[in-house]
Amino acid sequence: MEVMEQYFRKNPQKTIASARNGSLPACAVLANLWQVIPDAISLGVLDVFFCHLSESKAPLPTAAEVDDSVFALPTFSLLGLSRIASLPSEKVLALGDRIMEAWPGIFKWCSSLYPPSISPPSVVGDKKRDSATRAISFCWFSIAQNPRVLESMRTTPGAIELATRLWVREDTMKVPSEVIFPAPSALLDVLLIPQQSKMLSQIVQASEASPSHIAKLAVARLTAASTATPVDLYGIKYHTNLIFGLTCNPDHPLQGAFFKAKVIIAMTKSLVAATKDVDNKDPLIAFSMVRLCAYLKTFLEATDGFRFISQSLNAGLLVGLAYCGTRLSDVTTEEREVIISLISSVASRYLVYHSVIRAAKTSMHTVKMAHLTLYTKVFDSVSRGAWESFQALLEDRVEISDGFDESEKPDQGCANSECTGRRVPRGSLMKCAGCQTVLYCSKTCQISDWK
Repeated sequence: MEVMEQYFRKNPQKTIASARNGSLPACAVLANLWQVIPDAISLGVLDVFFCHLSESKAPLPTAAEVDDSVFALPTFSLLGLSRIASLPSEKVLALGDRIMEAWPGIFKWCSSLYPPSISPPSVVGDKKRDSATRAISFCWFSIAQNPRVLESMRTTPGAIELATRLWVREDTMKVPSEVIFPAPSALLDVLLIPQQSKMLSQIVQASEASPSHIAKLAVARLTAASTATPVDLYGIKYHTNLIFGLTCNPDHPLQGAFFKAKVIIAMTKSLVAATKDVDNKDPLIAFSMVRLCAYLKTFLEATDGFRFISQSLNAGLLVGLAYCGTRLSDVTTEEREVIISLISSVASRYLVYHSVIRAAKTSMHTVKMAHLTLYTKVFDSVSRGAWESFQALLEDRVEISDGFDESEKPDQGCANSECTGRRVPRGSLMKCAGCQTVLYCSKTCQISDWK
């Protein structure tokens, strides 16, 4: 292969001609190196890939067993097209017509490469499936950077379903060392139109799983990225983006499924993990910080946000926001306002609930005692006013809360609206372990209320 690479650099035209004629080594070299040749596109390198992905050459997805060698050139061609993402945006836009013309063939080959269902390893070999997952995901994500191509992909019957199957299998993909982001998650995110219930339902159906399973899988991947050593910033970025898209529609079961999967806790812990290395100036940190804060703000401001604010505080919300306070110069004014509002508006709003007050008190103590240097930096930052106001309000509410006699609280009924029981003393009710706020008379009522 090294000999071919040297030959390509010296004789790009001959290498391109060999690849067009079906030379597998030449096509492999083109797939990995064509972007290093300044005039590779004008020499016809993309035409080679489009040729091997011709719609007329693709076997039907339902065809009988096809020899794996048939897929070798198309697979390398898909990997070659994945390099389009490294081009300047204006060049990607200029390639729109050519990619649009080639898209039917690309999709047909991908449908043949990847199984029509999420088959067990005994049905489709892991090696072949891993290769297909990688090639399709990176190719589609790259060409989707062109808006016209993206729209065509979204409207192609079966495209969302195939992208979903790739996403489900993401954890089994053997990622090469040069790959630094979860391509299937990034692909599904870019294809997804969050508010479209139909598209969300397509994803659920294609996953061959329940909304609950999808939520647990997505949250587990975000958690894995935030607990990795070192922290997987690309993973946090793309998993957060996808989760945001999957949960934006309040009328779809996916949103409730993600809340039950404790996505608020995962997002909060990811915020802490992404921002805690104050000496790291990676621009991905600022991006992830803004995205995570926007997600938390959106759902903590919701009507039932009080259910989740205690979860977020206990997971380290104030610590995460303190870390964010040291990075506010890295974001725009609008983004800065979103981050600061989590302290000045969102968290402050819920300091009327005893569980929230207790969680905020503990969290603020952690910021002061365990992160004294950080605490000092925050009060020297542009968010100082918001923190001072929050701290003053918290101290006031703590004083009131500590002086409030629990025995004087009125009796209260079970939070389940369908409960037929009478109002009972507060001491007889059980507190929800998730939000630490809502009270139920029994486990049965709690389960019924969450359905």
